[in-house]
Amino acid sequence: MATENVKKCAHPNCSCTTHAGKYCSVQCETMEKVPDIECKCGHVVCKGKID
Repeated sequence: MATENVKKCAHPNCSCTTHAGKYCSVQCETMEKVPDIECKCGHVVCKGKID
């Protein structure tokens, strides 16, 4: 049985998880340089910034 490597998306204002890579979506990856912008990844489960 393989162990899943689940991590939080690297975009600070995203609450999604990712199984491969740093980001959950291309949108989060392109927003890397502007972390103060709201998450626009489009995933239904994303709750945005979590304090």
